[in-house]
Amino acid sequence: MSIQLLERLRKKMSFDAIPDTIEVPPSGDETTSVIKAIEDASVDDVALAIQVLEKASSALIRQVSGLRRLHDYARCAGAIGVSNAVEAAIQNLEAE
Repeated sequence: MSIQLLERLRKKMSFDAIPDTIEVPPSGDETTSVIKAIEDASVDDVALAIQVLEKASSALIRQVSGLRRLHDYARCAGAIGVSNAVEAAIQNLEAE
């Protein structure tokens, strides 16, 4: 498939966020992921790549949530910009 087709798709469908490559996880007897050009990807490849990205996205969302809670607990304890966040948060939690 030509790169021109991919560019046409990106322009016509507002798909500017389509990556140039995707990670296709191993299947069957394979042991390593494959990086595949998007213009060579099958529908199944795209579905598997979505699963990889959703797993990574979930991990990032959990990290953001944890950091947000740490920040909030530290601020509630009166911590300011240069204060140690973990120390302030634990003081807040132990004071409850």
